[in-house]
Amino acid sequence: MALGYAKSCLIGALLECIVYGLYFTVFSQTLLILRRKLIPGVVSIYLTATSLILFFLITLRLVLDNKAAVEAFADDPLTPNAAEKYYTNFGNGAMFRTGTYIALTIIADLFIVYRVFAIWSRSILATLGPFLLAVADISTQPIYVYILTLLLIGYHGY
Repeated sequence: MALGYAKSCLIGALLECIVYGLYFTVFSQTLLILRRKLIPGVVSIYLTATSLILFFLITLRLVLDNKAAVEAFADDPLTPNAAEKYYTNFGNGAMFRTGTYIALTIIADLFIVYRVFAIWSRSILATLGPFLLAVADISTQPIYVYILTLLLIGYHGY
């Protein structure tokens, strides 16, 4: 028996909580390492700022996904398929969750481009692949949001 869309979103939110626990451990260790190896300069500030921004966006995404799961399954228990209707309603809440994901993806992609540039002795040729992937990702995000606005409530995609 196949899972419905709402149940898969709930399972995804639960798995996201588990992985977030691992991520929080890695994040706290990253901050300790960055503080220990504090070198005056712009690079240390960029690494710390990027880590904090990514942490904020990942935490925000986790909170929004868990809020959506609670609202979908607990707000209207008497309506049949209320969770399915909630998750397939691509209104402001879904758009905001998608916006945090888009911002997170763009910042992470640009951070990878910078790290490849720094690790490969400032070689522009080495950053060409990650840069093209980042440009492709950035250019497809508005299309993704536009397609979400066209979907109808209750549309499953199959």
